[in-house]
Amino acid sequence: MDSVEARYKQMIILNVDGCCSQDRNALGGIFRLPNGIPIVAFNKPVLEDVGIGCVETKAICEGFKVAYRLGFKSFCVQADSEFAIKVLNGDYKQPWSCITDLRNVKNVISRMDDCLIMNKKREGNKPADYITSEMDIQEDYVF
Repeated sequence: MDSVEARYKQMIILNVDGCCSQDRNALGGIFRLPNGIPIVAFNKPVLEDVGIGCVETKAICEGFKVAYRLGFKSFCVQADSEFAIKVLNGDYKQPWSCITDLRNVKNVISRMDDCLIMNKKREGNKPADYITSEMDIQEDYVF
């Protein structure tokens, strides 16, 4: 087992999703223990006009804010959006609408013990998709 796989098996996992439709722009995510049990979820509306790649990037950034507030020292981010992952890993230029969020993420990462950011294509990310596109947006978005 290589070191990335060994690290991954010990980490809390964050799955994120973004929703851009005519009637709803929102983001959300769910944190799970390594054994798959959900521990915390969040969602919030996206007020500015951004594309789906930027919404996913903002969802990841929001996940980092939640992780920081909860005191997580390490976790693994998984997202369907290859664009969002490449932006966070520095392979793509940062969109203007995410610059402040991404700067904050880099500060959080610098304080963490370990962080993996992965693109993971899934058949469906039903819980994160539901949190983003169906569930009522909460005023206090961590539940």
